[in-house]
Amino acid sequence: MPRIAGPDRARPRIAEPDRARPPVAEPDRPLPRIAGPDRPPPRIAEPDRARPPVAEPDRARPPVAGPDRPLPPVAKPDRPLPPVAKPDDALLRAPLPSSVYGALLRAVLPSWAYGAARAADVVPSAELFPEEAAVCAEAGPRRRAEFTAGRWCAHRALAALGAGRVAVPRGARGMPVWPDGVVGSITHCEGYRAAAVCRGGDARALGIDAEPAAPLPARVRAGLFRTQARVEAGAETGADSGDESRDEEDAFAADLARRLPGFPVDRLLFSAKEAAYKAWSSYADRPPPLRELRVVSALPDRAAVAHARPALSGTFTVRVPRGFALCNGDHLYGSWRAGAGLLISSALIVHGAAERLQSGSAWVSST
Repeated sequence: MPRIAGPDRARPRIAEPDRARPPVAEPDRPLPRIAGPDRPPPRIAEPDRARPPVAEPDRARPPVAGPDRPLPPVAKPDRPLPPVAKPDDALLRAPLPSSVYGALLRAVLPSWAYGAARAADVVPSAELFPEEAAVCAEAGPRRRAEFTAGRWCAHRALAALGAGRVAVPRGARGMPVWPDGVVGSITHCEGYRAAAVCRGGDARALGIDAEPAAPLPARVRAGLFRTQARVEAGAETGADSGDESRDEEDAFAADLARRLPGFPVDRLLFSAKEAAYKAWSSYADRPPPLRELRVVSALPDRAAVAHARPALSGTFTVRVPRGFALCNGDHLYGSWRAGAGLLISSALIVHGAAERLQSGSAWVSST
């Protein structure tokens, strides 16, 4: 057993290797001296050729405007800029994006009614149920596309209501046949299709109408309204037509035309009558003639649709002729909205108080 080193015993010597370590190689040239207070740093080698001079622009920069240098004159266009359109003129301009069409429809419906709208007629024929396809089987391409797009909107509106995807065939009088417990309406005009539905417990009837925001053709206007000249002549002479409701409609139309210059008042009245007629057609077996309906109020108020474009909206009241009275406690509510080159109207026949509908609504019992 080896002896442990102690104070009186020296440590054993470590064996040295058989060969010595190689000497450290010296560099061929001495290391550079470290710069210090008495030694300046070495100079950096300069490139063999100097850098090229910075190219100067062909023309001098214009002087910066200051207190003694006025701003340079702004170049004027070759032709003057077009004037800014007035808010009412914007209704007759190019349509807005398709998302606005749905917003226009929603603006004339209460919260418990559902609708769908589209701006194009291109809809796959597979959207139709067999009983729907049979309705337009022999129709031309334009009528078939119009019918299919209307049913496309009806299917979407029913799905939003929670009624599922069901067929909406055509009834004996050409009106859509809705599922039990549902009332609704379909409308179309050039480039626009829409449908709206609600539960029968919320409304007795619902009608909607879409029109271009442009004056009516003369032949249509002559069949529904008196000419503006006759309205003004009656106001000047104090003469009346013997029809109190018609005189009231004429006076209202003339007043609205003065308050909204350039707005197609005749088209608004026509659209309101169409919506009321559709609602009445599903409310009773015998609707009143369209020309006998009287729009006696359509209060306008300024509003805005998507993208902050100009729009007009309001409510309207429709009187019906004698013999077509609403049931006791039922009222007719009308609303309209104009924008994106369109004018949309809705009419609802409901039972009970007006608080269930939008604030500021116009209500009236038929007379």
